[in-house]
Amino acid sequence: MRDRMRSWGLLIAAGMLAVGCGGGGATRKRERPLPVPPAPRFNSGPAAGPEPVLPLDKPHRAWLSDVGDLLRSPWSAFVDQASGQLPPDHELNRADLEVVVELELSARGQRLGARVAKESGSQDFDDAALEIVTSLPALPPPPADAISDDGRCRLRWRFARDARRAAPAGAEVEVREFDVATATRKFLEVGRLRDAVGRLSRALDSGAATVDSGPGLVASRMLATAVLASRIQVDAGPRCIGEGCAARPDLFAVASAVRDLGEGGAMDAAPLIARHIDGAAALRSFAIEALGRLSYQAAQPRLVELLPDATLGPTAARALARLGAEASDAGVRYLEPYVMRKASARLIETLGALESKAAVAQLLAAIKSGSVMRIAAWQGLTAPLYAPVTDADEPLRKAMLAGAADGDAKVRVAVLGAIQRWGAAERIPKGAVNLVISALGDKDASVRAAAVGALMEVGSSKWLGELGRASRDKSPLPARALAAALARRPGRAADANLWLTKLAASADAETKRQARAAQVLAGVVSLADALTATADDAEATRVLLSALAAAQASGQKVVFAAEAAAAVLTRADVELRGLGIEVLARGNARRLAADALLGELLSGAADPAAAAAAWLRATK
Repeated sequence: MRDRMRSWGLLIAAGMLAVGCGGGGATRKRERPLPVPPAPRFNSGPAAGPEPVLPLDKPHRAWLSDVGDLLRSPWSAFVDQASGQLPPDHELNRADLEVVVELELSARGQRLGARVAKESGSQDFDDAALEIVTSLPALPPPPADAISDDGRCRLRWRFARDARRAAPAGAEVEVREFDVATATRKFLEVGRLRDAVGRLSRALDSGAATVDSGPGLVASRMLATAVLASRIQVDAGPRCIGEGCAARPDLFAVASAVRDLGEGGAMDAAPLIARHIDGAAALRSFAIEALGRLSYQAAQPRLVELLPDATLGPTAARALARLGAEASDAGVRYLEPYVMRKASARLIETLGALESKAAVAQLLAAIKSGSVMRIAAWQGLTAPLYAPVTDADEPLRKAMLAGAADGDAKVRVAVLGAIQRWGAAERIPKGAVNLVISALGDKDASVRAAAVGALMEVGSSKWLGELGRASRDKSPLPARALAAALARRPGRAADANLWLTKLAASADAETKRQARAAQVLAGVVSLADALTATADDAEATRVLLSALAAAQASGQKVVFAAEAAAAVLTRADVELRGLGIEVLARGNARRLAADALLGELLSGAADPAAAAAAWLRATK
């Protein structure tokens, strides 16, 4: 049996020896050796001819061309030597010889293996091609789309005896893919989020996977909801593609999740989400909100047209406000004829949501209308942009003072709500503090509760003592408002601990829950102890975790001890567990949250839309 590993140079030499030697027989001894005759020269085999042109649309064209530059010279040398030094009828000079060698490469271009994938019929010819391939150093790194799911690149290269030689035109890259469930699971495990998204997207587009196929989405349904929300909608039960499902996805959370994919990721998803502006009813408002979140400017014309819509108008207005002042002003101009023709509470709310100074005149006009319109106007004026903090805003400040004395308690609540929002943005109108303190003594409990929240934002330490009367109020509403305000701003009051202790002992369950959350944020009670205390009260746990999430969103750090994290992750309630993981992901337990979320993902227990955003934050 021939030695498969001998070099092609030796093969040529062996052929030459066979041609140059005659038959055996006795020879007489010469005193000196005969001169060695020159090697025989032939002009065998087909003419080389021009190398095939590499098509412009050939996949991986540039890379194949670079690899071809490395293989062309040694293979041409072999073919030319066989043609010149072996007779025409030698097997290495057969015009139909063709061998295909398969190489396995790493993502860096390192050779991991090589084999003959298609034999030529000549062992020597195959060996020569294989030797040339294995003698090469590392090849140029293959492009990302030439790498299989297992991280390897499989390159098949044709070596021919005719004019095709080792031209890259005959090369092919084989990309091997896992099934969609295996692929998304493995990609998620190693953090290849974008690859997981792309694989699932292609599978759904091609029909290779459907959302109700069980194993096809076991490993990716959370991710699918977060990133492919333009096609997949998820609720507690059925799953479906496109607009044929009435399930409600949280596209607002989706927009945040997509944004976390990195530069360009959000805008890649925005056109897909935009399709749902005029799609299924259950999707439209969420798609609009998501597009505002993504600042998708291309959606502006359609959003402006939706402003008069009784259902979608306010949502479209909020999205336009996120697109910038120019979009907001365009919205005001478009909406003005509708407001002048027949103003309604819904139109006024939409006008205010645009957050444009150009809308102030129309909002002030609405304040002079009936109580429903007045409430809508003040609800529209809650944006910090409208806060009357300059002399030019004097008409609005006068309207604020008049609204605080309005005969309708709901109007007074709306005015205080606007003041609270303005104060949170540190835009406090002149006279607002005295107005709020007066409201603490209002005859209506809902107004007193609204005043508590407002004073927490606009009052200085000089006035915060006034909040103590809320804890002594006969109605539970002011005490609840105080507890909730302290949960938002636990360090705001100098004597917060005294108030919190009293509020935590309240007979009102909601006040107690809010106070416990405030105690945790103020450092009075440990998070682990609070979670243990609320183990049998799902609503109390929800209030606590929501307060933690709100605090984190405002920049406050929440530190989790191991026992606190365990208390979150072992909750039986899926919604609570998902909320807890979200808080973990924002805090100091990101790795733990990521591992927990992956487990939720694979088991199918997680609420997809909420958990996806947390997973992205935890693994970013």
